[in-house]
Amino acid sequence: MLFGNSKTPQEESHDMFHLERTGANIMKARKNGLSDIVSLAPFLSGGVLSQIAGELLCTGKLTDTPPAALFGQPHHRSLSGKQALTPAFPVQGQGDCPSGGCGGLSLPPRPSLRAAFPLGRTHSEQKESCSMTILVTAFEPFQGETVNATMEALALLPDAIGGHTLVKRILPVVFGQAIREIGTLVDQLQPGAVICLGQSTGRADITPERVAINLSDARIPDNAGNQPRDLPIRPGGPAAYFSTLPVREMTEAMRAAGVPASLSNTAGTFVCNHLMYGLLDHLSRTGRNIPAGFIHLPATPAQAAERPSPSMSPETAAKGLAAAINALILK
Repeated sequence: MLFGNSKTPQEESHDMFHLERTGANIMKARKNGLSDIVSLAPFLSGGVLSQIAGELLCTGKLTDTPPAALFGQPHHRSLSGKQALTPAFPVQGQGDCPSGGCGGLSLPPRPSLRAAFPLGRTHSEQKESCSMTILVTAFEPFQGETVNATMEALALLPDAIGGHTLVKRILPVVFGQAIREIGTLVDQLQPGAVICLGQSTGRADITPERVAINLSDARIPDNAGNQPRDLPIRPGGPAAYFSTLPVREMTEAMRAAGVPASLSNTAGTFVCNHLMYGLLDHLSRTGRNIPAGFIHLPATPAQAAERPSPSMSPETAAKGLAAAINALILK
């Protein structure tokens, strides 16, 4: 077997009984990473060890090492008296783990990033099986424009990042309709994460949004002529929703890539805020615990030439977004 355990059904049952008795320790292993798997290895079945290792693999924490090498050397004995194996696990950016373990690894409670794997598969095969869909949306042009900065950046993003598929869609700049369409996309695609993009003319950098408020207050009409003033997005709904994207990590990743970026505490009160609130409300009401939120992009240089404002090239914006998506995957 993969981890060197050849246990009888009675021994497996005994181990599972012990597993139930130590459920808190299992959750600790999933949270803190491989160092805790080492300490628990003698007490767990190969299937459980495989599942936890697979979960860590889905976060990109493990290199492409054959699973048999993950638990490579006999070290101590399981509860049934048979030899268990001590992991020898290379970790990206850290080299081999020291005897004290790899305390820097962690697995956030994101169900979409977890997977259980059958035994006897390579890590490359496991990575393929835990690949998720990331839905990324842009907006159509509005306010008389012929382009939208988000459409141009979205078109330059690759079809996959880190082995995860990007599904790209364009949404209407229309109150109500934008929310309905994002809800339909989420229900149909069942993505592991959602990133909505919007254009904010006047901003000089890419700005992940922290919060969306339950208010529509349009300074200009949308593309259907709607101009709600002082109206809730969902009457009786929460006053606000915070983004469930790792916005700080995404911002720092963009800066590290040489792209201007900063956190924003206001998504406005036009269709961008409307969409962000509607998306997070839909996920909350349908019980989906996935990372989701909104990112604003500056105008393009071509747009700024018509209406003077700070700008960013679509190429730079796409580079920043790719770095942000990588940060999301690794979080």
